[in-house]
Amino acid sequence: KQRTRGPRRVVPHNLELPRFMTVPLLSKKLNRTMMDVCKKAATRFDWWPKVTLKTLKKTSYRDVKALVLSYEEAKDLCEVYERESTPLDIKIEPDQQEGHIPVMLPRPSVVSILGHVDHGKTTLMG
Repeated sequence: KQRTRGPRRVVPHNLELPRFMTVPLLSKKLNRTMMDVCKKAATRFDWWPKVTLKTLKKTSYRDVKALVLSYEEAKDLCEVYERESTPLDIKIEPDQQEGHIPVMLPRPSVVSILGHVDHGKTTLMG
């Protein structure tokens, strides 16, 4: 029995890309499979992980799914598929009531110390 698929989503010629993105997100924006993106990237770019396609399939693309691409790297991959890309602008609109741009205050870091019982974790904090 043959599976039927719905119509393919049309990919716009110009894609808006964020400063950083993962490979699965880019492949979704390009409407391509992870395998297709990996094949093209592995043959064209020296910064791509040196992993065989057989290994990628076996590990469910674990090595590539965690890969975070910069805008420039994602732009290079878009050019392989003959797509133009522009950086995604994040617009901060002024507050309607007060007329100023909201300021994000710095927050303290969150630190967790892991270890076995009686190995000096509390001593490190003192």
